[in-house]
Amino acid sequence: MNSTQLLAAAEKALSPIFSEIDRQVKHHLQKILAAYREHRVGTQHFSSVSGYGHDDLGRETLDRVFCPNRRS
Repeated sequence: MNSTQLLAAAEKALSPIFSEIDRQVKHHLQKILAAYREHRVGTQHFSSVSGYGHDDLGRETLDRVFCPNRRS
C-alpha cells in the first residue's frame, strides 16, 4: 500500500469521527449564539475596557451569558 492509499484509508476511517465533532461544535455554537442574542451582546461589550473588569458592562453581560443563574 502506497502513501496515497494509506492517506485515503485514514481519511475514510476518520471521517465519521470528524463529522461527529463538527456536529457537536455546531450544536454548541448555536447555544452560545442564542445566549448572546438573548442578552443582547454587541460590539459595545468588547470596547473601551480597562482590563480589570471592574464596573465593566461587557464583563457583567458575559458573566450573565455564561452563568445565567448568577446574581448581579
